[in-house]
Amino acid sequence: MAWQKLVDTDELIIFEKAFKKFRIKIEARKNHDKAWDVFQTKIEGNSSLLLSKKTLSSRTEADQLIKKLLTTGLPRKRLSTDFAINLKRVFKEEYVEKWKIELGNSPYTNYMYLLYMDRVGVDIMMHESFRLHEERILQNIEDTLGLREINDAIDFNVFYYTSRREINREAYESDANMVFGKFEFHFEDE
Repeated sequence: MAWQKLVDTDELIIFEKAFKKFRIKIEARKNHDKAWDVFQTKIEGNSSLLLSKKTLSSRTEADQLIKKLLTTGLPRKRLSTDFAINLKRVFKEEYVEKWKIELGNSPYTNYMYLLYMDRVGVDIMMHESFRLHEERILQNIEDTLGLREINDAIDFNVFYYTSRREINREAYESDANMVFGKFEFHFEDE
């Protein structure tokens, strides 16, 4: 199917193209600084994933970028749906497990915590780029670990992050011996 121009005004331009399982929308908006924000978004059902965003200084530059996006196609790496899901246990206690989730060749680290109680609690921290694949990933985890066989009541909580920051450990280690206060306890015999 070809690109359809949905809106073309002095402050907004929208193009959209439908595929079998999703749509791609290219949208340019004039912002409060009179610059143009150009977004490329993948829409699948009720979910949307921002593929790219660029701010340009003029309508002419926005038109040129839109023309380029319409002819170059999609960023294939971010839209790939064929990736391996690997689970590696990091630790296991009596009622708690921590797992590392590797998704394809992604450089992002994803983790999952399982809590075995009356209900099985599953907390997942995953990079934003996998938001549209959430259902597939959860189903794979459920099947691989046999969670339905353990308990029918499973509570999934999925949290997404967008950036990766390194912690400067040296700064924390140098303050390791610092005392912030003095506590004194007195116990009297009764």
